[in-house]
Amino acid sequence: MLTGGTFLMSSPPPRGHLSVSVTLWDLLSMPDVAGLILDNLRADHQAVLGSVSKRGKQLVEQNVVTEHLRLLDCLKVDVLVLRTLVQRAITRGAAFKAVDISGCQQLREGWSQVEAILVGLGRLRELRMEGGPLVCVNAHTVTGLVRRLSSVAESVSFDVLARDVGTAGAEVLAAALRDANCKLQTLDISGNLIRDAGAEVLAAALCDPNCQLHTLHITGNRFGAAAAEALAGALRDANCKLTTLNIAWNEDVGAAGAEVLAAALGDANCKLQTLNIAGNEVGDAGAEAFAAVLRKATCKLRTLYLTRNCIGEVGAAALAAALRDADCKLQTLNIARNLIGVPGVQVVAAAVQDANCKLQGLAIGGDLEDADAETLATTLEHPNCKLLSLDIAGGDVGADGAESLATALRGPSCKLQVLYIEDNCVGAAGAAALAAALRDANCKLQTLDVSANELGDAGAESLAAALRDANCKLQLLGIADNCVGAAGAEALAAALRDANCKLQTLKIVGNALGDTGVELFATALRDADCKLRTLDVVGAHWHI
Repeated sequence: MLTGGTFLMSSPPPRGHLSVSVTLWDLLSMPDVAGLILDNLRADHQAVLGSVSKRGKQLVEQNVVTEHLRLLDCLKVDVLVLRTLVQRAITRGAAFKAVDISGCQQLREGWSQVEAILVGLGRLRELRMEGGPLVCVNAHTVTGLVRRLSSVAESVSFDVLARDVGTAGAEVLAAALRDANCKLQTLDISGNLIRDAGAEVLAAALCDPNCQLHTLHITGNRFGAAAAEALAGALRDANCKLTTLNIAWNEDVGAAGAEVLAAALGDANCKLQTLNIAGNEVGDAGAEAFAAVLRKATCKLRTLYLTRNCIGEVGAAALAAALRDADCKLQTLNIARNLIGVPGVQVVAAAVQDANCKLQGLAIGGDLEDADAETLATTLEHPNCKLLSLDIAGGDVGADGAESLATALRGPSCKLQVLYIEDNCVGAAGAAALAAALRDANCKLQTLDVSANELGDAGAESLAAALRDANCKLQLLGIADNCVGAAGAEALAAALRDANCKLQTLKIVGNALGDTGVELFATALRDADCKLRTLDVVGAHWHI
């Protein structure tokens, strides 16, 4: 949601880390800021509002329009603070298009006033309210909000307590979607127990010519094959504009539901390009159904998530065969956390080497070992391989597997830009191998996540040295939960100050940095050569 530069006003971190907060407050003079972020706010109201006014004046003088407002988990923000903050920001030239008030529990009181504030933002296009303002309000209130906001907002995300929305809430939301004035293009009502009946009324709304919805997230809603059948019917309707459907973690959809959805994907009227059906126990039968439709010229699917679906070797083989078909348009496939075994990894890897395969993103982690990593590394070096992103998180890949991947990254044919290898057994030796690859001119990697791999200070130091190399293109590094101490923090902080370092995001939460380590990062952030925009340390995301 938040694009461009962002402006942080964070509350002080836990005791012992105040120096970082002070440093961040000193960084509020950045010229390219386009957002106002006050995550986990605990500061005095007047101090906050005064700072907002001061910063707003600076933005006006720099001709920067503040378009984003995020108040994530700001427990002290009430209606008065929200109204004053918005008024002062608008006075200073803000024109909010995106608002996130997730976790702002005090806004539950005086909800009608909050609603009026939001509706008054005439340029609002995106709104998120997860786990906060709408908790414990009823379906009628939700309906009123949607009808008022949907006439101006294109994207609204709700995370409302299940007992307060459920099927009844789905019905009133569906009615709003059918209204000619409704402009909603994205709706997220995951985790609301709407069940089959709720999914069915939403499916019916998708068939209405007035419905503008392009993206629907209804994960974790306890529905099954009946809901899947209703949604499949909607996808076949010429009026349905849906291009993204997320029905993950409903469990009861099963193979029967997967089969009817797969059949709909082959319909000429179906516009769906992204389907997330993770955690629905579709099994081999469901995988085979999707594989069959992927080979049809009429199927437009580009992205398919099949995570945790009890898919075995048979299902993997069927999907691999589909990837080789000239009519298959799939560019992203997630089959992580399944039961495909070594044969499944091998058959998918072989398919990726086929000239017809268009796959650019593959997630296949869960139980991989060094031999599997070697198989995938061989695939990455194949000239036909188009993979830009590989996710092998959550397995037993060790130093040998990391070395195989590092060798592939140095190959001239390897196109990989993103590698997720977190929660494996890479260790310091594996980190050293990957670091050597990062220093190679042929390596195109821009994102590397090696979190939870027992790297220690030695592994952190190897990666830090690579960041200072002119050939290293890394912009995001994840090194969380790796037993990194003060020595590793010192090496990474020094790298951030190096002119060659291109890092914009660093995830280092869950380590033993101590006050000294945190202060080193605070010092690095003030350096003119530091390009970091997002730092995840001591458990909170800081957007700089």
